[in-house]
Amino acid sequence: MGALIRPRIFPSVVAQNPDRVHSVAGFVEEKGYLARDETNGITLWVHFWGNTACNVHLTSEQLLQECPHEWVKDDQGRIKEVMFSDPKIQALYHSSEKMFVALIQFLPNNEMFFKGLNQLWVPSLMKHGEFMYYGPCTKWVISEDDLNARRSQSQTFDPSLLGLHWDTLNDSDVQTVIHHNKLKFEPDAVRNAIKISACLRDDSGRPISWGASHWDMSIACLHTLEEYRGKNLGRQVIWALAQRQFDAMRSLTSARPLYMHGDVEEYNEASRQFMTKCGFTKLVDNIWTR
Repeated sequence: MGALIRPRIFPSVVAQNPDRVHSVAGFVEEKGYLARDETNGITLWVHFWGNTACNVHLTSEQLLQECPHEWVKDDQGRIKEVMFSDPKIQALYHSSEKMFVALIQFLPNNEMFFKGLNQLWVPSLMKHGEFMYYGPCTKWVISEDDLNARRSQSQTFDPSLLGLHWDTLNDSDVQTVIHHNKLKFEPDAVRNAIKISACLRDDSGRPISWGASHWDMSIACLHTLEEYRGKNLGRQVIWALAQRQFDAMRSLTSARPLYMHGDVEEYNEASRQFMTKCGFTKLVDNIWTR
């Protein structure tokens, strides 16, 4: 889920010391923060994109997501409370929520864009901030093995038959990507995203279908020009982008299997169907919010 939130309180003291997070590939170089609740065994991790956006993850999320719970929503469909049937799990949720609220209280900017935030923390956002953008999403994933199996079963794709050729996105494409993207990312964010990208161009060099990668390797800015839709170009771009992501990830981690992932808004039925056709499965609900 993604959201833009304007926090109501801004303490002047940041309790945690910033650590530099730097990948060996030079793809990520941002500030990260860690906070730990030793009593309950919870770690909160934050990755800041400058002073205006961040990703947040709590290690309790997976257990909380898997335990029986009920969403209590307001008249606008936003989650205002999360109720668990097990009192011990409810207590774990409240402990986790306190850590998230503490984060909100020392955000470095009066507007913060939360990217891919678990919907468990929406009630805290509602209590401690004012939504400027609210985008409930679902995280979709596919393993490298499953993606390769899908790819091997499809017909060979020859872009030259459509007057196209493979390339990557470059700095000259930044404004085009921003123009066609629903969320108008800052140019620097797009320049980072296109470092791992895939693009089909026509003979004039114009980008026709493309995809890029957020710093966490989630799919970014996937788009096909309207006049070229219905030709399975988006699927081909996903597969080409996946190979480039997997190659980059192999240089960063020995963990296997590798996964490709992306967030799709709840209302976007066309994109949900597209992810299903590409072989992705739903993993978890999240939100992009400001």
